Formats: sequence, structure tokens, C-alpha cells
Amino acid sequence: MEASVPFEDRPQRCFGPVSFSVSQGECLGIIGERESGKSTLLLAALGLFERVMHLRIASMQAVRTTLCRILPPTVVPSAEKWVGSVIGSSTFHGESLLGEYKDHSQRDIAFLPENKSSNEEAQLFRRDEDLGETLRKTLSETSLRLIEVLGLDHLVTKAKEQTIQSLLLKPSEVRLIRIFEALTDKPSLLVIDEPTDSLGTTDQANLIDALKVAREETGLAMIVATQDAGFLTELADRIAVLYTGRIVEMGEKSDVLYQPTHPYASGLMACNPTIMMIQMRRGIRKRLRGVPGTLPNPWDLPPGCAFHPRCSEMVEECRVSTPEIDEKTVGHWIACHQR
Repeated sequence: MEASVPFEDRPQRCFGPVSFSVSQGECLGIIGERESGKSTLLLAALGLFERVMHLRIASMQAVRTTLCRILPPTVVPSAEKWVGSVIGSSTFHGESLLGEYKDHSQRDIAFLPENKSSNEEAQLFRRDEDLGETLRKTLSETSLRLIEVLGLDHLVTKAKEQTIQSLLLKPSEVRLIRIFEALTDKPSLLVIDEPTDSLGTTDQANLIDALKVAREETGLAMIVATQDAGFLTELADRIAVLYTGRIVEMGEKSDVLYQPTHPYASGLMACNPTIMMIQMRRGIRKRLRGVPGTLPNPWDLPPGCAFHPRCSEMVEECRVSTPEIDEKTVGHWIACHQR
């Protein structure tokens, strides 16, 4: 998959431009704080941005609530002007994913949105059939292995005796069944948003093992968007660090997770105990710390580098000029005036 998807919104360009590619058998990890633009980037690359935004506006008009920082309906002049658009290109096996929507199953892409009960993306892909239908089918050797790895053995017997909906399922079990359904379709590309949501430590480890099995068996390519850098240590080949909808650093996992260069990427990794322990084992001694400040409002980004109000290395140029992302060494891209 190749995507170059700057996307525009009212009243100014709020996100992008973003450019990345994923090869067969490769896992690209996209990491950033909550509301850094990860979900929006996935929707834009898959050609779903406008559909989901229209659905969010419809939800607002029905219940008069604000979702995802969209203003109340009385403030929105018109849905057409407010929804925004994606410009650029996004291709999968040479076929454009932007423009007229087509069934993703025909493109061999599986998309698992963030696991929220009121998730608009999930509503676009909600299946009406019984959750346990897949567990009752004649399973291949790979499917049986995935069931074992995911720890769903106990549900297979129950699914054959009664409908899964009649069982009291934990949110983690529902999430794992959905992931199993996606993997049994044998997609070429799996896109997952916040895979660890609702999963405990054991379930997370099982999920990592299942994704490794799928990649070994089918050459599955993956795009995984998450706040959890520790989860990506086991799966990702390359990492893209996202801040206010822009990639500020992208490169090999060993460079971005363990020796990050951009000040935001460094701060993000310093928040994660798993990353810090790996860095210490590699002889890199850093103090566990957080990133000062908070993400800016995406509709009112600061001028220049959007990270400069939170950056301890900020210089005057950072206030007035947005840094372009440049390839500093082979395969290692950074957007920073000081690097």
C-alpha cells in the first residue's frame, strides 16, 4: 500500500501532508498521543474519511451532542463545507482507495476500528450475523492454530451449542473474535486502530502471537495505530510518529523506538517503561519522564512547528516556519529544524 494523503478541513489545513508505504509482510506502526490524528489518517488512507465524518454529523444532529470536536449543528453552516476532503493518492495493489467507495473485501483489506461502543467507524462495518458464526465453521489448520493462540478455545464449544450473543462475553473476547474473523478472511493488508483497547496483558500477548502466526502463514502486511509503543516492539518493522496529523519521525524500529531523534518522539518513548527498559539493556540511560503540555486544538494549531510550545529545544525559527520532513539517513525521516 502507498499513501500520500494530505487532507483539508475548515477553516484551515489542519492535518498532513502525510506519505508512507507498506510492503507485503511488513508491519508499519503509527504512534502518537490520543487525538494526534492516527484514526483520521487511517480513515483518509482507506478512503473512508468523508463517510465517517458524514456519519458523525448525522449522529450529532440526532442526539445534539458533539463528537470528535465537531461543533454543534447550529454552528455548522453546511455538511458539505464542514466534512472536508482528502487530496492526494492512496493505492493498494495499484488500485486507488480514494474516490468512489467500494467494498473493502474486494480489495483484500481488513480494517478493525478502535474498540468503542459508540464508534462510528464500527457502524460502517457492523456485521448482522452471529458473532460465533466463524467459530462454528469448519476450521482450517491455520484457523485452529489462531483460536488456540488467541485463547478462544472455550468459546468454540459454546458457539456450537448456542448463539454467541446469548453468552455473556467480555469486551476483550468480542475484540479477539473480531480480530479472528478478520484474520480467517486471509487479507493481504490488516489495518488496526488501537489494538490493545479493552485487552489485558495476557490477551495482548496472545494477540501479538496471533498476528505473528498470520504474517508467517500468509505474508500479511499490517498498519497498526496505537499509543502503546511497547506493543509495537514485538511486531513493527518501521515506526511513524504522528503529531497533529503530521509525521515528525519515521524509520526503522530500532532507530525510532530505541534511539529517537525528534524531540517529540524522544519524549513519547521516555513515557513508556517498556521502551525505557529496552534502552537501558542497550546501554542507553535515560530518565522516565513525560511530554510537557498538551496537544493543541487541531482547529487552531500554533504557527510554525506545531510542537514548539511544548519543546525544550525550540528556537525562533520553530515559531514561524513549519519544518519539512527530510531523509536524514537512509530510511530515517525527521521533521525538525534542530535535527
